[in-house]
Amino acid sequence: MMPDIFANMAASDAAQNTALQITSSDHSTLYKNQDQMSIAIDGSTGKGVFPLAARLYSTRGGATVGKFESIVQLTFTYQ
Repeated sequence: MMPDIFANMAASDAAQNTALQITSSDHSTLYKNQDQMSIAIDGSTGKGVFPLAARLYSTRGGATVGKFESIVQLTFTYQ
């Protein structure tokens, strides 16, 4: 499996030839395992926004219908 896609873990009726990609919200940056992102925290609201998107992707074509389940673990560090 490529380091920038996450496998379909569906146990039954799984879609074939599909994987999950995590990208920036405008899809210009592709994130892979161990990548890092820094964001600014709004000083007045204390909020931060991680501009991320997820999409299904086929590396070989021929994606089939079916269930898709994947697990992505994220770690957030406040500094």
